[in-house]
Amino acid sequence: MGNIYKNNPFFLGRASDFSDKQINELWIEPQADKLLKFDDITSSFILGSKGSGKTHLLRYYSYPVMRLRETALTGMQIIKNTGYLAVFLRATGIDSSRFDLISNKSSELGAQFFFGMYLEIKLTEFVLDAIIDLERTSPNYSFDVNSFLNEIREVITDNQIDSITTIKELYLWLIDLRKSCDNVINNAIFSKEINISIPFKLGDLFRSISTAFHKLNSEIDATIVYMIDEIENFTIEQQKVINTLLRYCENKATFRISGRIYGKKTDDTISGEINRLNHEYKVIYLDDIHNDDNRKFQGFAEQLIDLRLKSAGLILIKNFSSYFEDIDKNNFYQNALPNTVEQLKEVALEKLEIIFSFFGLNPDLFLEISSLLLSNFPALLQRLNILIFLKKIKKSKNKDSLEIATSISNDAKMFIDDKIPKGKNYYYTAYNHYAMDLYAQICDENKKHLGLGVRYCGFNTFLSIARCNPRNLLLLMSKVFEIYVFRGLNFNEEQPISIEIQTQAIKETADFIFNADTNLGAESESALKAIERLGELFKLARFSLNIPEVSPLAFSFSETIDADDVNKNIEAALNYSLAFEIESGRVDRNSNLKIRKIQINPILSAKWSLPIKYRGDLSINSTLLRAIFSPEKDNEFKMNYGYMSKKWNLDLKNRKINTPELPL
Repeated sequence: MGNIYKNNPFFLGRASDFSDKQINELWIEPQADKLLKFDDITSSFILGSKGSGKTHLLRYYSYPVMRLRETALTGMQIIKNTGYLAVFLRATGIDSSRFDLISNKSSELGAQFFFGMYLEIKLTEFVLDAIIDLERTSPNYSFDVNSFLNEIREVITDNQIDSITTIKELYLWLIDLRKSCDNVINNAIFSKEINISIPFKLGDLFRSISTAFHKLNSEIDATIVYMIDEIENFTIEQQKVINTLLRYCENKATFRISGRIYGKKTDDTISGEINRLNHEYKVIYLDDIHNDDNRKFQGFAEQLIDLRLKSAGLILIKNFSSYFEDIDKNNFYQNALPNTVEQLKEVALEKLEIIFSFFGLNPDLFLEISSLLLSNFPALLQRLNILIFLKKIKKSKNKDSLEIATSISNDAKMFIDDKIPKGKNYYYTAYNHYAMDLYAQICDENKKHLGLGVRYCGFNTFLSIARCNPRNLLLLMSKVFEIYVFRGLNFNEEQPISIEIQTQAIKETADFIFNADTNLGAESESALKAIERLGELFKLARFSLNIPEVSPLAFSFSETIDADDVNKNIEAALNYSLAFEIESGRVDRNSNLKIRKIQINPILSAKWSLPIKYRGDLSINSTLLRAIFSPEKDNEFKMNYGYMSKKWNLDLKNRKINTPELPL
């Protein structure tokens, strides 16, 4: 495979940079069968986050790539077996920004039509190139070239078309026409006019080439599929052209168009008609398909890692769960932390003192209550007991602290003895809710004695952080490999990847994605700023004394927020995959308004020591939402941060609020 990996088997190459050969060699069958559904004539938009596999998916099914993996078959056999002939074009392949420049100097409508015709020429070139190969590799089939050319002649006004006698000549004529268009575009940038006569009407080539294709041979019953990648790189006016071409296919061809989640900007056509979802087009959300079944993604991930290691001549991993060192989940509360570290109990006592001071509890009971909640309990359960005590005291009207502490102590002992029915007791529920957050707190507070700080480890953790995104998984594994190389280590099946190396790789990946991988101009900078604030707020929640009952990874808000900059930055955060919309957004019981739910991308969790799995959401009011997502509201965010710190940490008036040093 040449130097594709550049010494790192998980080298993150873009599918757009791979050769056709490499597209085949690096292919792993996706979880969903017949994802692109070429037997469906309705055009589709395939939308997904960065690295979800859009480009690789389209290129894999393109005719040139298919020819390479089906070398024993003729072109005719391939299209008869598959039922389609697909061609692939990246948006950057036609330098669409040039047309945006000339639209400012000439009529916008004229520039739109010119862009549409140029796109039509380019895609038709690819179709003709494939047909030439099909004809060349299928000597046992007869082809009615005259009927094919006559169909094309019907829509071409250039007399030169009459002298063309082969498909190859038509192909070369079309290339010359495109080159003439290129010259006109370059000149039009400096002038105000498009001085060229295009010898066909918009959509005519698509219609005629589809009809002509089926006249080549009576056995041809294949659909022409135009696959266009990165639609987000087309302007709204250019997307109107593509929407128009979708209508012009008239059931003789179809489109498969990929882009980022929010890359599709309009349903309008040039004429003003509107393409309707599930009528003129369908939408496939690639991330939803990937996330639909995590078990299938695990198999996909194992194949992907195995393929990369095998191609680099390295070991193959037989048991992924054991190769990634993990924390012992059996009796996690007992084994996850050493109980010999005296500092663990000291911090627990300090937290209990704050609770006593804040609620004005009887100080004469402190020693007795601290003994009930802490003595003879593992460090993790000590902290859980204190948290439960806080929440019960807060809800208790008479504040009978000794009775509450006694009840918690008894339930904690029953929990250890496994005498509490699972799922039917508040203690069991509290443990499931807060154990990992409390574990993170203890690790963070005792870095010197425990090392590492917050830990991220285990193969399932890698899968959760990658969120079923192949690129994210490769980024994580690439960081692991870099650390191995830097330390002079080798992949060895008998020596699993340590928790320390996994944690470092996950944290470095989060920093890379946030600081270097999403720098795409002012819009992305504003989105990053908002996510930074959100991450710091969630970190405050997770490491607070009174941890919220939900996992601090997602938030909810009313969709009626009337602030353009807020909505713009929320959409930008979603567009750049810094966050994800949770489709199960609820309806408010009182107002009947739709409540949106948004989750930070777990690939970024380690940057703020956040959890990696979503469980519930923090409800954010409009004031706090504006403070987070309005770029200029630096002071407002700091004020809100201070308020939430007091709320979650039971801060007394004389206690100092430490606001984070944010890049505001």
